[in-house]
Amino acid sequence: MQHIYPRDANSLLLRTTEPKLLMRIKEENQIKIRDRSSAVPGCVRISVGRPEQNERLLSVFTEYAQQVAPT
Repeated sequence: MQHIYPRDANSLLLRTTEPKLLMRIKEENQIKIRDRSSAVPGCVRISVGRPEQNERLLSVFTEYAQQVAPT
């Protein structure tokens, strides 16, 4: 993630280097992430949900981080 924008809502808007990769991973894991690149280049919007949904979201970010910057 490159930047998380401040928001007054139950969602996060963040800029990433690979929004398309993040969208592919979210589809595979049934996570609610919306591609906002057409309105804000490189950005996705993530809705904050129930604890179990947020746990799945964290696992998606872990997978994304490993693919973007492998160790």
